[in-house]
Amino acid sequence: MFKVEVDRSKNRITGVLSGHIDKEEALKYAEEWRKAVDSFGGKPFCVINDMRGYKPASPEVAGVFEDLTKYSMSKGMKKVAQIIDESVVSKLQMRRIMKEMYEKGFVDFFREDEKEEIEKFLES
Repeated sequence: MFKVEVDRSKNRITGVLSGHIDKEEALKYAEEWRKAVDSFGGKPFCVINDMRGYKPASPEVAGVFEDLTKYSMSKGMKKVAQIIDESVVSKLQMRRIMKEMYEKGFVDFFREDEKEEIEKFLES
């Protein structure tokens, strides 16, 4: 299951992924995501990815998300707050997919109850 929402007042895209995502669903998500990214017209934006309940993906699906991350970065994505559950595997997979951003401090991982910390991170 997935959902993509745009909040213009905060220059933010929120993506929700949960359960097991197959390649077909990942491609549908990517299509909606690109539309949301393109709606900013190259202006900077931040992202909240709610990954609670997301099951680690196949390498093929992870590749779709990796390409989507690169696309988003090229179009103005400046910070990403990942909301995750306690699954170490999911966290490691997301770190690998977003390696470049993670190493530069543009992405960080949060629990659902850390809303204040998320806002501070995205505004910094």
